[in-house]
Amino acid sequence: MKQKKSFENNNELKRKIISVAYGDANPLDKIYIYWLARRNHAIKAELNNYQRTAQAVHSLEEECPEELLINLKLQNVPIPRTKSSIATDFISILVNKPVASAFVAITLIVAVAFSVILNRPVQKNYTSQEVQRANEQASYAIQLIGNILNETTEKLEKEILKEHVAKPIDQGIEIVNKLLKKE
Repeated sequence: MKQKKSFENNNELKRKIISVAYGDANPLDKIYIYWLARRNHAIKAELNNYQRTAQAVHSLEEECPEELLINLKLQNVPIPRTKSSIATDFISILVNKPVASAFVAITLIVAVAFSVILNRPVQKNYTSQEVQRANEQASYAIQLIGNILNETTEKLEKEILKEHVAKPIDQGIEIVNKLLKKE
């Protein structure tokens, strides 16, 4: 593993302190920096300094010089206007706050799981009379289907196969026999 130089460690530590102060750090970096700040007063002072600066920066309003906007209008460049709506607020919360989106996802999963568990279909217990009656109905239905299949088989063998299949084949064989006898 390649050893980092001390100034690289200092730069990386400073970058993490700044990202924690501005609220852009991942949870592991936040925990690590807060742990270091509790142990080292210099890091704590630097973190507090950056947090005050971040608070001042976040409190500033967005400004744009009027002459720049006029120049953009003259050049026919559309100036985007921010529209605040519930949908954009919700999407920005999900994108910008991963903890909030994870909380929403976990809440939805728990809600679906509870609804599935609580709305499980009830097992119905059947009496022996109901089972016997269903058995009789099933055997009657199977008998009906068996009778229909037997009638269909008899009709197929006696009428359709003999008249429409066997008869033309017999006629064809007789014609072939007559032709062969003439020769």
